[in-house]
Amino acid sequence: MNKKELEDLVTKQQAQLARYKGRLADLVAAHKCLIKEKEVLEASLKAMSQSSPLLSSTEASTTSTVNSKASSPEKGSSDDGGGGEESDGCGVGSGGEEDSIESLKKRLTTLMNSIATLSEEKSRMEAGFQADKRLLRAEKLQASL
Repeated sequence: MNKKELEDLVTKQQAQLARYKGRLADLVAAHKCLIKEKEVLEASLKAMSQSSPLLSSTEASTTSTVNSKASSPEKGSSDDGGGGEESDGCGVGSGGEEDSIESLKKRLTTLMNSIATLSEEKSRMEAGFQADKRLLRAEKLQASL
């Protein structure tokens, strides 16, 4: 092999190495995103399954009351203090119900944070896709000229 062929070979290998480095960086970034999504989904699953089988009948009725209020936004927004009055009027110890409500609020917060994180990741992935799409179109346009 002469010097020119060796230089061409080195140039090709350097270009190939640069492509592999780019691919590896993309894979690492994608893997980190997947790990983050997995953690968020696991937290969501934990929040959904947490203390569900442990609900007693009074806590279950409180949960259904809270869920029905959450599903009808008109009642929930105009009657925020009404939930506490109803639970006190039942004659059952309100400490357990307050714990249940706090637990539900924590679960809801966890789920809302999970949704926000997943939305962020989706937006980031979409932006990357759009950038790649523009880049490929520009490369195609340059190649056709």
